[in-house]
Amino acid sequence: MKTKECNNNQRASKCKLLLALLLVLLFFTCFANAKILANVSSEKQQLQENEISFLEISFYNDEGMAVNDLSVRVEGGEQIVFVEETDRATIAKKIDFIGAHETEKIRLKMKLISAKKPSATIYVYYGTGGATPFAAATYIEAVESPILVKATASKKTSDGSEKAIIDFKITNFSKTPITAIAAEMLAPQGFEIKTEPLIKDVLLENESAEKSFEALAPLNAAGEQTLKLSYGYMDGNSIHYFEKTFLLNFERDNRLIYAAIGIIVLLVAVYFFVSKTKGQKEVQGTQKKK
Repeated sequence: MKTKECNNNQRASKCKLLLALLLVLLFFTCFANAKILANVSSEKQQLQENEISFLEISFYNDEGMAVNDLSVRVEGGEQIVFVEETDRATIAKKIDFIGAHETEKIRLKMKLISAKKPSATIYVYYGTGGATPFAAATYIEAVESPILVKATASKKTSDGSEKAIIDFKITNFSKTPITAIAAEMLAPQGFEIKTEPLIKDVLLENESAEKSFEALAPLNAAGEQTLKLSYGYMDGNSIHYFEKTFLLNFERDNRLIYAAIGIIVLLVAVYFFVSKTKGQKEVQGTQKKK
């Protein structure tokens, strides 16, 4: 019994020591972090799958002197991506200067790519000197929607040209109408979008709207290309804006190569023809002088 009591006392002492160390570490971390205070907030606290919102990160300099070169790293995990040129789950930013007792802000466009988990956590790591030892976070609630959207992307070849196609259908399964429904196709530079946007004033319960969008790929489109479907509507709560991303693989069009070869062959033929004609004229002129 004494041995057991001794072991329990030793464990209790170790736990107290560990807790004390953690408290000391927390104190020094908070003390060191006190000069830059970070606040993270989302324009919307609830997001549906593929819905767009904006993340705002505020950094307040609580020191009496300016801070230079604040490094910031934002991580969205498995459910959040940040929308810039491409969708990225992690993004790095930098603030060159924050004056004493001043605030600088970073605003990021973000998207919920999956609503399978009930919540998504966004972490913001920051610090000076290239290191990011301090952290802040916010939570986004992922919600299911009674508005069903089906969208698929494909490509087809027609008249020797490749076309990107996005088929879109939206159905209102809620008990209240949705209004200001709109959808359009977004394509990389060089693509020629052939379809006008979809615009509809209202969808009542169980009503649908659909459209097939087409874009003509340029001759130099090769490899993986990013196309997007942008759509939105207004319900009784707010305006909802969405972006769905598709990746389509295009093969290099050999017509450019054939055209280049044809132009080169034509130029060479013209050069030899002009050279031959010029040579013949010079020979005829020499004969006349004799």
